[in-house]
Amino acid sequence: HMSPVPFPKFIAQAPSRFPVRQYSDLCHTVHAQFPMPKWHYAWALVHVRNPITVLPRHMSEIVRQASNGSSPNIGVGAYSEGLSDDVNKIVFSLLAAEPELSLDTVIRQYARYHFGEEHEEAMTAVIFGLEQNWQGDIRRNNAVLHTLRTIQSVESQMTEAELNSNWRFQAFLYRAYFDAHVQARFQFEMQQQERAYAALERAPILGSSKAFA
Repeated sequence: HMSPVPFPKFIAQAPSRFPVRQYSDLCHTVHAQFPMPKWHYAWALVHVRNPITVLPRHMSEIVRQASNGSSPNIGVGAYSEGLSDDVNKIVFSLLAAEPELSLDTVIRQYARYHFGEEHEEAMTAVIFGLEQNWQGDIRRNNAVLHTLRTIQSVESQMTEAELNSNWRFQAFLYRAYFDAHVQARFQFEMQQQERAYAALERAPILGSSKAFA
């Protein structure tokens, strides 16, 4: 249950006979328990609240802090709303159960199990890359095209049957293509906006017809 009361305060107020488990929100990006930090508005406008959310580093930091013993509880659970947060769910659950594991180990195991040993390296890079796609300035984020090219290299090696039977790969492929489309569209629209502003600055001198020609 989502509560506006901070967890330590909730623990202090709850009767001691009731065990409490932290049940963190892993799937939402805005209007959420853990919203995307410093998310560029272009991503927020197109992905909104419940996209294909691949945030291994973000989730690993949350689960490390949620299970650090700062508040009495009986562990943590991974709140999920289906398929879109599959990576987050695995990261959260494994690191909560086995905190000695490294995040890199968890993602490599996930990639090897779901995509095969031959694609482990590339898909590990894709998973971390999809998180990097959403970081920083969308216009200058080189991770977006790099992530797309990496997953395209895997796609080219898969048979049609393999592609059709692997919903996780389809989800990551969709995210990679969609992110690249959004970035390209944003860059184009910002260029058009800058041209329009430049024309408006020239209009008082040249006249509107010549400025916008």
